[in-house]
Amino acid sequence: MELVDPSQPDHAKALAEIKAFLRRPADCRPTGRVKTDLIRLKLSKGEVLDHALHHIEAGEAMHCQMQTMYFEKPTLGYVIRPLIVGNVALYFKIAIAPLKKGEKPYLQILSIHEPKL
Repeated sequence: MELVDPSQPDHAKALAEIKAFLRRPADCRPTGRVKTDLIRLKLSKGEVLDHALHHIEAGEAMHCQMQTMYFEKPTLGYVIRPLIVGNVALYFKIAIAPLKKGEKPYLQILSIHEPKL
């Protein structure tokens, strides 16, 4: 996992897209596991997305990592660790889903859980 440099054009473009998605919760799709984890953590999707947006807008650190199991082709995922929501520190991973013909763009929420040591 490498640290994201927001001054790099590719990362700057992706972060701008991610922020736009985070402002539109209907365009952010959690995996089934993420839905289960949100219930277990007693958090709402909107609450988590608001904190993630604030984290990015504040210029806090993010990491990136190639994702090979969620999509048909390798896709860069972005990780916030920790994402502080209330008094809980979380591991939060997202990716801009590759577009498929006829599909509306969306942000896939890949993980949200307490950091595993």
